[in-house]
Amino acid sequence: MIKLTARRLVAVLVAAGTVAGVVPAALAASAPAAQRSASGSGWRITYHLPAGAWISHITATSKKNAWATGCSGGINSCGRALSWHWDGRNWQQIPMGPGYAAPAAMAAAPDGTAWMFAQTSDKALAVLRWTGHGWTETKRWPGTVVFAAAAPDARHAWAFGEGYYGAPQYMFRYNGTTWSRTPMPFRLAVSDVTSVSATSIWAAGNSGGRELWHWNGSSWTSVPLTLRLPSGAATDLPKVAASGASDVWLAADVSYSCGNGCSNGVAVLHWDGTGWRQVRAPLTLVPGLNVATASLAPDGRGGCWLVVRGGHATQVLDYSGGQWTRIAAPAGLAGVVGRGIGLMAGLTWIPGTSSAWAAVPGGIAEYSR
Repeated sequence: MIKLTARRLVAVLVAAGTVAGVVPAALAASAPAAQRSASGSGWRITYHLPAGAWISHITATSKKNAWATGCSGGINSCGRALSWHWDGRNWQQIPMGPGYAAPAAMAAAPDGTAWMFAQTSDKALAVLRWTGHGWTETKRWPGTVVFAAAAPDARHAWAFGEGYYGAPQYMFRYNGTTWSRTPMPFRLAVSDVTSVSATSIWAAGNSGGRELWHWNGSSWTSVPLTLRLPSGAATDLPKVAASGASDVWLAADVSYSCGNGCSNGVAVLHWDGTGWRQVRAPLTLVPGLNVATASLAPDGRGGCWLVVRGGHATQVLDYSGGQWTRIAAPAGLAGVVGRGIGLMAGLTWIPGTSSAWAAVPGGIAEYSR
């Protein structure tokens, strides 16, 4: 069993909302956010996980293709990596070969190409490709871990990571035939990446929230961001997600120091094809409140879904028509998750729909309007 520590623990568990030092506190939504009236409305539990299993990553490419990866052995460690696939009718657990200890990242393209990056029991990085029925290993690097990956199509894919014990930073690229690993070409510790096409990739990371990096098919370019934040505020671990060339979203945790301690919130920006625009904050900065962005996804209607955790509660927020709306928890999980939606592991848009898959404690749920 591998114990996950330091940044490797954060990389695997941040989607699950497991962030050290989070204090119990209610999430404060900025007025006038609405609340969906029907408790549990729109949620359908589609799969119950085996005992002791949990999900760290979930992604979809269509109504008939979705993948989830996770672990056995409890929320703070991985006994072995686990995998599931949705075929349009059912979720099925996909056997994993021996030696895969923890999933590190996942990427899937609209054509159904999917990649899994797994940490092995001997501290190597294994790159696995979906065959249509299971996973086959295509590449392995010793002493390496990946934090984020994106695949616009079958011939292109990107991943970002570092040495197992920290520096150096690495970029991984698939050219249609093989994977290569090179030193990071720009000054950014990448926390998330999304692809619009082979000529449009967005990478976000710990740059103080002031820039992104964009791939245009031939080179990476820095894209400065203008954020309206309180004086002295800092951002951390940004998420980025896209549904198309004119619909890209970025969300970053925001913190600043004050007399009453640390206050946290979330900054959200939208790319409309011509520029980045900051939208109204979904959470008010409140002294003493610690929150973390667990997941970000487009909603298929020009807005986005945001999963935010604070204390032992998690909320799903929907931004549509200039308004943030709280989505009620799945009613069937009320006894499992306690307050809010609990430790939701992530949420992903189902392309071609206005629905989403969500990994929740003990299972997988589908949300539909």
